[in-house]
Amino acid sequence: MKLMLNCKDVHEHASDYLDKRLSRRKRLAIWMHVMMCSHCRRFMKQLHLTITSVRNLHQKQNDDTKQLADALHQRFLEIHKKKQ
Repeated sequence: MKLMLNCKDVHEHASDYLDKRLSRRKRLAIWMHVMMCSHCRRFMKQLHLTITSVRNLHQKQNDDTKQLADALHQRFLEIHKKKQ
């Protein structure tokens, strides 16, 4: 694995990074890139806010809303992957 990632690499692993499902080395590589790239920093903040909002909906709403939140989160990830 390369130590310096590009924006596409960061976007591909952003969700796993925020969920802490990556190795320390990969997390460090993403962190280094995000510290230097304002575009990826903004993207990570937006993704974090989206995930947090969806999770908050899960905790506060009934099952129908939870299903909608899951669908929205999945759709967001699909759209993001298509843009790459």
